[in-house]
Amino acid sequence: MIGAHRPDWQQMLVNDEVDIGLIPVAAIPDLPSYHIVGNYCIGAEGEIASVCLFSEVPMSQIETVYLDYQSRSSVALLKWLMKEYWGINPRIIQAIDESYRQEIKGTTAGLVIGDQRSRATKNIHLYL
Repeated sequence: MIGAHRPDWQQMLVNDEVDIGLIPVAAIPDLPSYHIVGNYCIGAEGEIASVCLFSEVPMSQIETVYLDYQSRSSVALLKWLMKEYWGINPRIIQAIDESYRQEIKGTTAGLVIGDQRSRATKNIHLYL
């Protein structure tokens, strides 16, 4: 077993540093080859509150969206929702660390996932 952060798992598979890894579904197309092992996944049925797009303005007024650096699957889903479901095309900025949450204000929104969601968004409205 190797302790690594989620974004590193895919790269470790690509570099042939590990034989097996739990990776996001969104990372599968980037792999040269893959095999799904088992019949299980980590997922949810119904509403979840650990992945949210936060904004101080309604969806139609968002001009910029920061993307969380920890979840490729959540980023892929948000990009699809913005284009296909909500019909918005904001400027996209890929965050590299947690500091992006301080930029969520005005017409700048941010995708926040996991435990950071509850800690970082005390004064920000959730428009979804």
